[in-house]
Amino acid sequence: MIWPHQAACAFVLSIDVDADLPLLAEDPANVERIKSRSAGNYGPEHGAWRLAALLADLGVLAHWFVPGEVADRYPDLVRALHAAGHGIGVHGHRHLDFDRLTLAEQVAEMGSGRAAIERVVGEAPSGLRTPAGEWAAGFAV
Repeated sequence: MIWPHQAACAFVLSIDVDADLPLLAEDPANVERIKSRSAGNYGPEHGAWRLAALLADLGVLAHWFVPGEVADRYPDLVRALHAAGHGIGVHGHRHLDFDRLTLAEQVAEMGSGRAAIERVVGEAPSGLRTPAGEWAAGFAV
């Protein structure tokens, strides 16, 4: 294979923007412990913007995996990443643990996430990654 600019290899940089959803998915009662909602939100409020600026300075594009609820809560971030040429992939909707869901629930979780991303960026996400766990038996691409 011949890579652009005579590069010897290629890599994919993928980044998850989960916010506080893993904490809430693990135990919804965690919302009482993080009422300020600051836990987990540094990423989408500050860190992702800083990382996107660094990547722009380096001329590097990444693939960002975003739960639908994060896309709904931080649409300006997701739109900016998309407009900069980064890939936006679906990462579920509420970042649920797939090991605890039936196949039908998993498909619904991904469908909700996909719909949210489509609303925010105006097109379907490019790619998907389970938020946590594995697909149930019977899943086929």
